Amino acid sequence: MTKTTAISILWLLAAWAAADATELLPQPRYANPESTRIYQVSSAATCHTYRFRSLFGGPQSLSILKIRWEPQLRWGAFFTGTPERRTAIAMAREIDALAAINASNFHFCTPPWPSHSLKAGGKLIVRYERPLPFHGYFGFKNGEFPEIDFMTAKVDFDRFDHLQHATFLLLKDGKLSPRLVPEDFGVGREAHPRTLVGIDRKNRLIYWIVADGRTDQARGLTFRDAITLLQDLGCDDALNLDGGGSSIMYLKEHGVISHPSDNNRFDHEGARPMVAIWYLK
Repeated sequence: MTKTTAISILWLLAAWAAADATELLPQPRYANPESTRIYQVSSAATCHTYRFRSLFGGPQSLSILKIRWEPQLRWGAFFTGTPERRTAIAMAREIDALAAINASNFHFCTPPWPSHSLKAGGKLIVRYERPLPFHGYFGFKNGEFPEIDFMTAKVDFDRFDHLQHATFLLLKDGKLSPRLVPEDFGVGREAHPRTLVGIDRKNRLIYWIVADGRTDQARGLTFRDAITLLQDLGCDDALNLDGGGSSIMYLKEHGVISHPSDNNRFDHEGARPMVAIWYLK
């Protein structure tokens, strides 16, 4: 190989990486990230991390896992079922997951328990009988594309192998949820760390998103910010999972790539013990 050929190949690789880094967020508001990094998680999943000096009113740090759905995809919810809460890292390592994010809210009790309905691996862990109008769920049957919709008492749990009920359905059919007015909820009006899950039905894509927050290096997202980001990604439907100190993204080959805020520092060490995760194998 000649020197010229080697330089050309390196240039092409660099150009490809730069193009891929902006593939998820081509809109002008994302044009100048301070830094980006790409992780090839599997043949079906790629993770992008972004740092912005100013986005949505302040510095932002985002981790976005894009999963290309296929029938043989191995993924779902995992409930720890232990007397004590455990970190997402410990749960992901137990099941040898390639990637994991935190699930929805939970009770700080002994033994720990989910605050909302959860079905994992075909087993119903808990069913919450009185969901509020703005609640939603993320669920699927093995081998089928997932769905995100409003959570009601009439949802048929038998249709799903995995199902997560969460407090706020943010996006429905590409628009702000008609049952949600973020300004009515302090938790949505203020910027915080967020964990979001969204689906693009046309392109058969699933997005797991973790936005860092509560530090000088990462402001976090309001619901309005989150909805804008989800729409920019092309999501049809999206759900807000647990956030705050629970928000975390873990990759098997790289460890924690987000900056969980439970230790009040912008590092990778602040993982909060919890009761459940969403995983990809």
